[in-house]
Amino acid sequence: PRDWVGARDLADVEFWFPSAEGAREAAARLVRLLGCALVGIRREAPRDWAAESRAAIGPVAVPRFGRIVPPWHADGDGAGGRGLDDPGITVVIDPGAGFGTGIHPTTRLCLSALADSAPGFRGGSVLDFGSGSGILAIAAALLGATVTDAVEIDGRVHEAITGNARLNGVSERVVVHSALPVDGHTRHDLVVANIVAAVLLSHAEALVRGVRAGGTLVLSGLLADDIDGVRTRYEALGAPRPSAIGEDGWWALVFSFPTADA
Repeated sequence: PRDWVGARDLADVEFWFPSAEGAREAAARLVRLLGCALVGIRREAPRDWAAESRAAIGPVAVPRFGRIVPPWHADGDGAGGRGLDDPGITVVIDPGAGFGTGIHPTTRLCLSALADSAPGFRGGSVLDFGSGSGILAIAAALLGATVTDAVEIDGRVHEAITGNARLNGVSERVVVHSALPVDGHTRHDLVVANIVAAVLLSHAEALVRGVRAGGTLVLSGLLADDIDGVRTRYEALGAPRPSAIGEDGWWALVFSFPTADA
């Protein structure tokens, strides 16, 4: 399973409704579903749900990169941390629409790989495929990319990407697209894709073509059983043998392409 709920044999789930009538109607439907049991219905006292949600989301430290913070935890230094030559980069992300708040291991793996690869794309271009919240495109811009192309097929989160870019002062360098290929850049100094293995396989040709000679390709969102299939597919298309980095059962592959004269 690729989610925390699906990985559990038994899950306790709570739902909130604005009315008792709605709660009773939902309960009646749930008890008819195979494997579902109703524990009970209770009335909650009025609560500040927004404040409670904010309190539950704090800064996330990322090895070799820096930290991810929500807007209400951003300190006086603002986004960008202590400068491009210092790995202590701070990215401000407003949690909401779009995957990528720094909580999931695949996001942290990509951010660490970006920090390691930054000398190769500073002053150049980066492609973030499956951008979600825009966190990786924004991080690349803060690490020195001149332009980052954020590709996200879900148009509902485009506003979140542009909003997060604005929070970090890089809105002029983050360009949002709905699909590949992107206009203006056929090849990039770094391509990063944090998404499920099936999508990485189906878009392999486009992603390999998108890497400039001497550039880097980072693929994440992989479980251990995915690695061999993805690696074999990309190597067959001309990608070099990758290195693998992992955290909590999740993996990323990092391909370092040779320069044109190598």
